[in-house]
Amino acid sequence: SLLVVLLLIKRLFSYFLSLFLPSFVLGKHHQNNNNNQDRIVEELLLGRFNHRHEKECIDEENASRHRSRMQSMFAFAAHELVFTVEIISLTYVLLFKRKAFLRKMRIYLKASVHLFLSKEKRDLRRLKEENDLEFAREDRIGSGCVLEQKIEIYFVRHGESFWNYVFNRGFNAWFPIRVMRGLFREMSAVLKADDSFFVDAGLSDLGLLQVQRLRKFLNEVNDPFLKEEEARALRSRHVDILRADSIKGGKTIKSILCTSNLRRAAHTGAIAFMDRFERTNEKLFVRDDLQEMARNVDAYALANEAFETIPYTGITNVAKDRGTLKNILEKTVKYDCESYAGNKTLRRSGATDCLRFAHWATSSSIPKDCEAIIACGHSIYFKEFFKLFLPKESSHKAKTKKIVNCGVIAFELSKFEHKESGKIFYSIDEKTIESVYGGFVEGKH
Repeated sequence: SLLVVLLLIKRLFSYFLSLFLPSFVLGKHHQNNNNNQDRIVEELLLGRFNHRHEKECIDEENASRHRSRMQSMFAFAAHELVFTVEIISLTYVLLFKRKAFLRKMRIYLKASVHLFLSKEKRDLRRLKEENDLEFAREDRIGSGCVLEQKIEIYFVRHGESFWNYVFNRGFNAWFPIRVMRGLFREMSAVLKADDSFFVDAGLSDLGLLQVQRLRKFLNEVNDPFLKEEEARALRSRHVDILRADSIKGGKTIKSILCTSNLRRAAHTGAIAFMDRFERTNEKLFVRDDLQEMARNVDAYALANEAFETIPYTGITNVAKDRGTLKNILEKTVKYDCESYAGNKTLRRSGATDCLRFAHWATSSSIPKDCEAIIACGHSIYFKEFFKLFLPKESSHKAKTKKIVNCGVIAFELSKFEHKESGKIFYSIDEKTIESVYGGFVEGKH
């Protein structure tokens, strides 16, 4: 209703403008005509009157007046056409797409508010000091800290997103073109509550290619054209864990796959490990405590409500052997959203979410036979996680460098408990950090 009122006000303003504009234009030409008449009288008095010159002036005035009238008619017709299109579009939205449109507007509003008011990084430094990692290191067990549990964790960063495509490729001559492409894509998705170019940005074309390369890396050991020696050389303990394959001795290390609630991370996990999901029929766990720590709108999830599944929107058709990639994923990869608490709020603390994830990874909710957790997430979150749980004196590049797109980093997370106070500590030994695929960004990102 408010939009209809605003459009009607705009229509009335355009109507009155079209009424007064011709009068104003004609009045101006009448003034020019009077000036010409004065000039003609002056020429008559001076004996320099030229009949041909008088006829040219009159013809020029008539042509100018005709052009002004035609311009006014075209302007009025343009206003009428724009108004008609607006009314038809608005009527269609209100009648058939009202719920999707209102939901999308709410997402835009919340993402914009979060952009300006978010302070989710405010507690990171304070929590690092309170955590007192000196007492959580293994070499301090004798001083009152007891090692409760160890878990191996794999951080998998998502492929390049559309937001990265627009803003992370440099402010060069192509930047305005990328922005215009993004705005056009956003306008085309304004009636789709589960799709957006900027909000919860999906994987770009390059991002999908990066994910396919990671998938190929994980499946190289199954190449039928490889000799047994070559396949054995490609195998490693980390690859076997990521693939859920048997390692040396016939033992299989059980692992759990989880992902952030943002589309680019969820789609990266679903595509890269698609062959594993197809073979094991396991689910991909959605964790809101893995959501990116950034105020930009691309860090705000479209899956806004608790227990809401991640939409498979924004995926182009890059798999042509068994149909479209989107259809394959919908049939193969299922999300487990039972522990998903919904989108982040303005009161969200990134440090608290790091603690929540560390607590979940070492809690009894993880099966006892599970020895590894594979988490698909984001560069800033991963960097802050390492800064929080690596010892203060550590100078490992994980504290300052981002993981490359689709990079895989392995490390061990240790859980300690202080005997006297009962306080829980978490720590990462930098010696356990290994680059499985891609590694960290070197130089300018």
